[in-house]
Amino acid sequence: MAESIWIKVDGCKGEATDSKHTDEIDVDTWHWGLAAPIDPAGTGLSAGETTASALTVSKTFDMASPNLILFCASQKPLGKVVLTQRKRGDSPIENVKITMENAVVASVQDSGSGDGVPVTESVAFAFTGVSIEYTPQKDDGTAGAAVTAGWDFAKNQKK
Repeated sequence: MAESIWIKVDGCKGEATDSKHTDEIDVDTWHWGLAAPIDPAGTGLSAGETTASALTVSKTFDMASPNLILFCASQKPLGKVVLTQRKRGDSPIENVKITMENAVVASVQDSGSGDGVPVTESVAFAFTGVSIEYTPQKDDGTAGAAVTAGWDFAKNQKK
């Protein structure tokens, strides 16, 4: 369900009503990945620079959709875009935070069926840098120490 994942895009108001994420965009699902070219015939396995796929969110068509479409068409620089996911339970914590830097909307795909099913939307964000934060949940339900990492794809180096 959308209440546990949000994406914040400056200049693009969403419909989230959560007290920590007011006006952000509700997200149903997301996916993202990296790929490193591998050459098993060489002396080492690496055969070049790692590339990131666009981070793609699936959501219901909402008040943010027209601006996201416009941002894609114009390739408007978005600066930072932040995806946050909250772990549910008796003591919910925000356990995943991905901050994309120098982001743009790379694609928008909309789909509707007309059978009372809401229009769905897939939005892909391309970026040159990323910071990732994962916060584990302790047995008592409180947040543990965050684990962080970051990569600058433009410079091909750790942040």
